[in-house]
Amino acid sequence: MNPISVQCPHCGFSRQVPADKIPPGRSTVTCPKCEKPFRFSRQESDFGFSIVEPAQPAPKALEKPAGFWIRALALLIDVLLVSLGQQIFAVFLETGVNLFSSAMTDQMLRALDAGIQLGGFCLSLLYTIGLTGTYGQTLGKMALKIRVVRVDGRPIGYGYAAVRETLGKLVSFLLLGVGFLMAAFDSKKQGMHDKMADTRVVRL
Repeated sequence: MNPISVQCPHCGFSRQVPADKIPPGRSTVTCPKCEKPFRFSRQESDFGFSIVEPAQPAPKALEKPAGFWIRALALLIDVLLVSLGQQIFAVFLETGVNLFSSAMTDQMLRALDAGIQLGGFCLSLLYTIGLTGTYGQTLGKMALKIRVVRVDGRPIGYGYAAVRETLGKLVSFLLLGVGFLMAAFDSKKQGMHDKMADTRVVRL
């Protein structure tokens, strides 16, 4: 009996599986790559061979929302890591600037100082948007086994990650932090930035 290709709808990973190893009817399995559950269905055709229906994400109930405190701890880890990276970045640049400071005017030094501050800010955006868009997780979220996904369970991607980490979190901050606290009381554990970007945070 010919093997059947089963593909994960979340990450696209596929594997050839012997048809006799797949039970008839609908089954729920876990992807060995992204470790997310999904459902597929095997049926016997009229011509005597097996077919597999397109894989569908498992019910959302299988993904439990991450609570407020675990998200807060992940954020604290990220803040510490980003602060450390910004400090290393600033020390590296300031060391180079000091070598040529005698040849620079005060205006040039002020401009360089502003550049260092801007560089540190861009570093934090690269960290949050880059990792969230690629993996759905920053290092803090990886450590605590939580992930940001779209409301329907799909990967977040860079566009939604950018909205969530910039405009969404800015609005949450401008609301005196209430936007972040919403995750503690919302039925879906969504903060304001999650609602704006159509995302949620789930446990792995």
